[in-house]
Amino acid sequence: MAREWIREIAARGSVSGADGLDKLRRILSRECGAAYRLRDARARLLLLSIAVLSGQPKLIEVDGRLLVMMSVKDLREIVCQGEFEAFLAAAKLVASKGLGRRKVKNR
Repeated sequence: MAREWIREIAARGSVSGADGLDKLRRILSRECGAAYRLRDARARLLLLSIAVLSGQPKLIEVDGRLLVMMSVKDLREIVCQGEFEAFLAAAKLVASKGLGRRKVKNR
């Protein structure tokens, strides 16, 4: 399944310690493939951006360190885990009932 990596990372919850970071690196390395060097990533920025927006994260190596490139939608799914949709539903309910801020008229 194309979005399985998001569920795997979200299921990990809080990542702490060397073991947790190692598992996170393995999940991302499996999904992203080999890391692009910075020069290659710059040359392929449009193609990388299209792939990332379609749901496939990419790794870029910068000075020996790894950078993960992912869409905000994927990040939201990992961090919020459905809470954002509940928030939007509640916000729409409040807006439809007019329960927002009270409008005050000048005297």
